[in-house]
Amino acid sequence: MDTRSLIVIGLLAFGEQDAAACVADGPVNTARWIYANQSGFSLYQFPQDMKLMERFLSPRLLGLLKVEWRCQVVSEGSCAADTDSWTNTQDGRAVNPSTFYLASTTGRRSTVRVNFRFEPGDSDTSKPVQGRATLSLLRDRKSGCWQLDDLVGMKGQSLVGQLRSYAALYP
Repeated sequence: MDTRSLIVIGLLAFGEQDAAACVADGPVNTARWIYANQSGFSLYQFPQDMKLMERFLSPRLLGLLKVEWRCQVVSEGSCAADTDSWTNTQDGRAVNPSTFYLASTTGRRSTVRVNFRFEPGDSDTSKPVQGRATLSLLRDRKSGCWQLDDLVGMKGQSLVGQLRSYAALYP
């Protein structure tokens, strides 16, 4: 093999590795990255960078979100996404997560719990309360990256369940 062939092979291998880079190392750091970059309703907004979404969302969740994004375009917002995934509320927000911890790992699956302070919206006079969300992460066989497979918000509502029930009505 000549030198040019080796350089081309090296560049191709580097490009593939770079494209498949994980958003973070390990399930807990992946959960932190998702919280920092995809909190609130942002998972429901049509992404600017689909390749990025493919790096941190499991194929199952990404497929359900694609149905949601199509609905958002056609229905102008009248779709499954009616609450914040982390809080399961329409008003208020999760702030300052106090802890991210690994609850379990079995094979390619991990569960990460996130404790945060929930501040009710302006229309609610309640004081801030502790909230907790649970992230189910799946390790991708090909890339080895941890990907979000489901998110259960503080009121126990599963993102996958919410999207799946709506997807059945919106083919």
